Amino acid sequence: MKKKITITIFTMLTFSCMAQIGIYNTSLTDTTLNILYNYTNTIKVYGIKNYDYLECTSNSRIWKKTNERNTFIINVIPDVKNDTIKILLNDSIIYQRGFVCFKMPYLKAILGERDDTLLTVKEIKENPQLKIILPDCYFNHSFRVVNCKVDFHLFTTKLKKRSHRIDKYYKVEYKKIQESNYEAKVLQLRDSVFLWTETGELIPKLRKNKTYRVYGDRLNYAHLTILDNMNKGDKIVFNEITVRSADGADLRLPDLIIYIE
Repeated sequence: MKKKITITIFTMLTFSCMAQIGIYNTSLTDTTLNILYNYTNTIKVYGIKNYDYLECTSNSRIWKKTNERNTFIINVIPDVKNDTIKILLNDSIIYQRGFVCFKMPYLKAILGERDDTLLTVKEIKENPQLKIILPDCYFNHSFRVVNCKVDFHLFTTKLKKRSHRIDKYYKVEYKKIQESNYEAKVLQLRDSVFLWTETGELIPKLRKNKTYRVYGDRLNYAHLTILDNMNKGDKIVFNEITVRSADGADLRLPDLIIYIE
């Protein structure tokens, strides 16, 4: 009887210790979700005093971060729908949890806060920033727009102001395509390019050539002056959108067309 009680107590203590152990996917906006994406998932283990002999197994590719003993990186194998992550200590399984695997949706550029291609001039002026989203996805991505080109298409017979120089940095150019059909661009003059630093700040960098490219993720004040000539049905075309991830990888996104409401 005494032996039975001892075994029972030992079993209860074992499960009590295991109940304190857990894992979470820090790559998600909600780390409590049982979701893995076919991208780099950072899994952290908690509830263990000593992580020296901690290991992790799954059906996907996995490796341990050398500088963080309780952190594992998992890359989901394509077409895998479910995965089970097991945490081992001294070759014994101390915790396991099932995950649902999803394919990462394509990156999508939006202007402002609304995922909409129909915006008013006021809405654009209030938030002229290009942002990157992953539709219907919980992955906490690090992609940001680093540069793009912008074309404005106007259907009007009256312009408040034709091509003009804003200051020493920018020049607005209007080109007549057809009757009542204009194309507008902002020419960025020499010595006016701003580039991202490693800390996420914009610094001026000299250039010898003129460019129509926007450096950064925001329409500048020269672009916003064109909006004063835009009416319902006109459009803004963002093309050659280049985005960059935290690891420095660059991707090119499809064009984004915004219509004036």
